[in-house]
Amino acid sequence: VSNTAILTMKGLQQYGFKVPAFGITYLGAPQIFKAMGPEAGANYNFISCFTPGGSDTSPGSVELSAFADKNGRKDMKGDINYVGGWIVAQMAAEALDRAGPAVSRARLVEVLSKGFVVDSKGLAAPITYTPTNNTGPVVFKLFGYDYANDSFKAYGDYADYSKYTK
Repeated sequence: VSNTAILTMKGLQQYGFKVPAFGITYLGAPQIFKAMGPEAGANYNFISCFTPGGSDTSPGSVELSAFADKNGRKDMKGDINYVGGWIVAQMAAEALDRAGPAVSRARLVEVLSKGFVVDSKGLAAPITYTPTNNTGPVVFKLFGYDYANDSFKAYGDYADYSKYTK
């Protein structure tokens, strides 16, 4: 939980206890790191299957960032939850497109049950659905926050982590 993460890291910092800690995807929001501050946040990271918008130059990040900037969401593009919504919307749009003009639940199930790959253009590792596996995103990577540049930083690429995912 965001408040718990912030208080825990600030408490550890207050007593000079410097131990690396990490949270899960939804804690990848700039405001959480800003609330911790650079001293406490220096030891905090998060793992995610999505890349915060604006933290790299992948085509997906560039596209998401331009959309967010254009639509008054500039402050949200670095929030991992915004990126998750962006990718889910892409998945829905692709699924509806595949179903064709006569969309129905039955047609959607028929099309999707054959399997497909979601290409987020670098915002995530390829998300693959097959007729027997609908798990969704399975490759995560580690992110920290660069306070000097006010942005997230990735530790490696999804390919670095995919070899550990089965």
